[in-house]
Amino acid sequence: MGYEHMQIAKNGRTILVGEDELEVRGYLEMALKCLGYSVEVAQDGDEVLACLQASRQEISAVLLDIVMPNCDGMDTLREIRRIDATLPVIMISGASSTLNVVAAMKGGATDFLCKPVAHEDLRTAITRALGARNNGDYPRPLRTPVLSARSFVAMN
Repeated sequence: MGYEHMQIAKNGRTILVGEDELEVRGYLEMALKCLGYSVEVAQDGDEVLACLQASRQEISAVLLDIVMPNCDGMDTLREIRRIDATLPVIMISGASSTLNVVAAMKGGATDFLCKPVAHEDLRTAITRALGARNNGDYPRPLRTPVLSARSFVAMN
């Protein structure tokens, strides 16, 4: 994956994307780069944790799918919280039942996005998460996840 050769984006922040679906991973990478972030990608929880261990200081936030092979998103979130209680972790899922949202937020997620992830929802979630960390509002998760009308319809 080349963790050692991260390029610093215009805003100097790197987002780690943990997503097993190639198309979704590609979309998130492109959208984040359009927002000015540098992006590292991982296809499962084990790769997310390996990237964090190799370059924890460079990662500003993590976008993490709930359903992934090897080490799922919830297990990965628990391990991330053990390593770094303040790192913003935004969970994403296509299976976004109310139980998934509640479990993720109780597990220490900073926010939750439902697939398909709209560009504006992604921008809002990242901006809020990074802003909260800069203001010292951690480890407490944000109170209201970014759930658009599209997301709510997908949940029901």
